[in-house]
Amino acid sequence: MQFLKKQNNNINNISTQYLFVKIIKGNNLKIGENNHRNYYCIAELEKQKFQTTPTFRSNQPKFDEVFKFFLSKQNGLKLRIECFLLKDFQNDESVGFIEIPIESLEEAVPEEQTHRLKKAKSGEITVLLIYSTLESLKNNEKKKKKNQIENEFENNIQLRKEENQKKIVENRVEERKSFRSSFRNKNPNLNLNLNQNQNQNANQNQNQNQNQNQNTNNIANLELEFVYGFKGNEGRNNLHFINKGEILYFSGAIGIIYNRLSQTQRFFFHHTEDIVCNAVHPNKQIFATAQNGDKPLICVWNCDSPEPLSTFSAPHDGGIIGLSFSSDEGSLLTTVGGDDNYTLCVWDWISGGKLIASQTHDSRKVLCVEFTRETNKIVTCGIHNIRFWTLKDNTLIPQEGEFDKKGKKTLLALAITQQGAILTGSSDGEIITWDFEKGTIISSIRAHIGPCFTIHNTEDNIFLTGGKDGKVVIWSSETHDRLKIITSLSGEPLRSVDYYVGKVILGNSKNQIWEVVAATSSTSLIISNISDEVWGLATHPTKFQFIVACDDRTIQSWDAEKRKIIAKKSINGQARCLAYSLNGELIAVGFRDGQIIVYESQKFHLIGNRKDRTSKIIGITFSNNNRYLALSFEDPFVDIYDFKTGFRRVCSISVPKKENSFINGVDFSKDSKCIRIFYQEDKLLYWDIHKNQEPQPEKLEITIRNNDWSTKTCEIAEKIKSSLQFEQGLFAKNKDLVVYCDQSNKFKLTTISSQFNQIQEFSGHSSQVVSTKFLLDSHIISIGGTDKSVLQWKITGI
Repeated sequence: MQFLKKQNNNINNISTQYLFVKIIKGNNLKIGENNHRNYYCIAELEKQKFQTTPTFRSNQPKFDEVFKFFLSKQNGLKLRIECFLLKDFQNDESVGFIEIPIESLEEAVPEEQTHRLKKAKSGEITVLLIYSTLESLKNNEKKKKKNQIENEFENNIQLRKEENQKKIVENRVEERKSFRSSFRNKNPNLNLNLNQNQNQNANQNQNQNQNQNQNTNNIANLELEFVYGFKGNEGRNNLHFINKGEILYFSGAIGIIYNRLSQTQRFFFHHTEDIVCNAVHPNKQIFATAQNGDKPLICVWNCDSPEPLSTFSAPHDGGIIGLSFSSDEGSLLTTVGGDDNYTLCVWDWISGGKLIASQTHDSRKVLCVEFTRETNKIVTCGIHNIRFWTLKDNTLIPQEGEFDKKGKKTLLALAITQQGAILTGSSDGEIITWDFEKGTIISSIRAHIGPCFTIHNTEDNIFLTGGKDGKVVIWSSETHDRLKIITSLSGEPLRSVDYYVGKVILGNSKNQIWEVVAATSSTSLIISNISDEVWGLATHPTKFQFIVACDDRTIQSWDAEKRKIIAKKSINGQARCLAYSLNGELIAVGFRDGQIIVYESQKFHLIGNRKDRTSKIIGITFSNNNRYLALSFEDPFVDIYDFKTGFRRVCSISVPKKENSFINGVDFSKDSKCIRIFYQEDKLLYWDIHKNQEPQPEKLEITIRNNDWSTKTCEIAEKIKSSLQFEQGLFAKNKDLVVYCDQSNKFKLTTISSQFNQIQEFSGHSSQVVSTKFLLDSHIISIGGTDKSVLQWKITGI
């Protein structure tokens, strides 16, 4: 069939009757066994034809295209819509068709209809039909003009409001500039050349990137495609809406900008330890992130191209607890350290991290810090303390806050409203308003049952609070009246909230990110992240899926294309390794207490459960025929189980034990009659499964010579000579590529063709990489153990 551009071939311009047709979607379209094809539709009525744009790789295509037909009459006409499978536009195959009589349609009444395809095994087409006449079209045009006039009037009012607001902001900026100018005049040595620092940082980053892989030639390029992780349970106020509705958060040592529409992420890589807090610049395009550890690194970076504008180390021991930009043009940055005295610092980040002033607290823990609406005023609060700081002549002058007669409280959250009000959230659920000059309480109101973990101010004269009770409360910034209460569907404690154009995002203690429409309270899960430390990993042999084992005693199956959990199972213990059977139908879970459980892989139906040892399972291998399962223990022992005998142990192999000896790898022969075990970095042990013994010396050479091996783990382990145990399948082979990890936060890529001499290192995790696996032929999955992150890498440039 020839390709049809959108057209109608017999338009009667003097027609007074019209049919508007919107082909919305197809459902369950299928030809043969493969139902993920490319489809399009052709609509035909009275020799007029229109064709939809082809959709790709879906048996439920969405078209959403509207066509206008001119009618000579209404009675006796049928609209025909035929669906085609796209091949080469010359030999396209018809899936089926529908015919819709239009004589029963009411004038100007939209009618949505779904019809089953004729001459098809399955499939439906959904359309929206509107029959109209010339008179009704004219009436619609009048309504449109009226609505246009009303909208223009409302827009003019809104424009005037925005102009007034802009003038207020400009006046405020001028005031801040005046203050800053006077401050700079007193400190002429401060360098404000931002471009110079950007160039310096760019050169440093270029050198770092060039030195990251110190090998002569790249084996392959790995592009970080997606990070499954969000530190929702360890911080507060670390989830933010930024410009264009994108979402800023972090996981491990990576700063993340998430675009919900495209389900893509951009990354900031320049931290060396776990990121613990972040802050958003007033322009919502620049961010600051700070990390853990002694002399922690602070990075200020831009969202458009995530590269550092300024990086510097802070003199804090124990990382950084909180940071905040000044509210003028964001020229200053304040931080609170995790050292014994919770040191407060003020930085000129534009000049590369020039320390302007610093002052210590006492031993009472500080949890929050914020600039007020005045650039020289800062508030800190925490356990039984709140302080109001004034920056004057490079000195921070504190004023201790006074609690009322109810006694001192633990203050968990802090925010400054557009009107300049200072708000804190307490451990008993109160929102307390403070007077900066007097250091006293103005008012307090009960907001949550249990602790209030987060407060977020907006530019729309509202602020939001979130608490342990799982509720979000929206308040008026002017009157502090409660406007709306939203109950999270997850019911988990809320640690972060933010607001953008009528939508609220929530970060909870399960590391989930939810979105709520404020007007309707409708809730949807945006990202379901890794919920705890992740120690087990297996990738499906034929599908774009993987499974991880987390320390919250769950195993989770993920769709790597849709980036979402497709199945989840609670388990009784902490799993340390996972493995799919070679046909992908079974998943084996090995525990640190020696227990082994085998499930059906899609919905986790129980297949078998045994515990014959108490030592940790460090490796799982399925035989080529999926009959046997070999378990490598820390003892070191290798046990073999037979599914045909009711999942009974048929072999127990004692591996020679020396100090620090361990098992590096296990391979089954292709006929599943023999295994080989590589241990102590240079030893091989062969075992006859049917006879449950080592082959006789005279038969050993024949056994080795005649048995091709289903996997090459032992060969790879011997060549690499890594001083690591066979934990979670450290070695993974994909054609010529081999990926493995050692006791660092990097994993390594090498090739068989280079005799394992050419090695590349890749980093992204903030803790030890505990497992890496190939996902089909195109991707690599890595897990970071304690950093609670799973990283999905795309292989390019092989």
